[in-house]
Amino acid sequence: MSHASPLVNGYSGYFPPHYAALRFGLGMRDDDVLSSLGSLGVTQVVVNAHEDRDGRWKRYVEAHPGVTVACAEQDSTLFRLPQLAGLSRLESGSLLRVATVRATVNDGDVRLMMDGDRATRWQSGPQSDRTAIDIDLGVETDVSQIELLLGPYVEDFHRQLSIEMLGPGAVWKELYKGGTAGRTFVAAFESPKDVPLRFSFDPPAHTRFLRLRTLTNDETYYWSIAEIKIRGR
Repeated sequence: MSHASPLVNGYSGYFPPHYAALRFGLGMRDDDVLSSLGSLGVTQVVVNAHEDRDGRWKRYVEAHPGVTVACAEQDSTLFRLPQLAGLSRLESGSLLRVATVRATVNDGDVRLMMDGDRATRWQSGPQSDRTAIDIDLGVETDVSQIELLLGPYVEDFHRQLSIEMLGPGAVWKELYKGGTAGRTFVAAFESPKDVPLRFSFDPPAHTRFLRLRTLTNDETYYWSIAEIKIRGR
């Protein structure tokens, strides 16, 4: 209370939609979460030594690019977060027509990704590294952004995601690989009803076929998509 600064985890009796993504992402030691906190103006992180006896939280924060130690006492260390540029949060390009979508799990429900209702969803069941979604745009075009809406299923973000395009010579090329907890946190903070996870590509990816793949397993939480939107030109 003495520092008169707001606390990110200073809630009691109510958990806003973005808090689940923050809690899960920090529990996974996802570096993307610290980047997202910095992009929203969070300047400091305190690690309490009594709650970090094996040092894993201190190592997690220390490893983040640009972090510095502001001060340290016997019981805690105060780190200063770099104020990095924010994630891409704006829509980029016009909506593209999607010809077909196929999923390796629950393929019959992929239509729910494009029914215009964020209350309905496609879901994978417990997340598996064998789950993939293939998207056919019908024609080759420039893809500038993929948007995945979580809607009310904010805890069902993919723990590790790969986005790929089919390039020349029928070779899959990776456009994105990494965690999405930080991206989910920002999306839920700024747009809690839609929770739009946006992945932008600069330069745009020229392709007809896209693939989304989960890279890790989670025995409890699903991978859900309430709506999927592809943008480009």
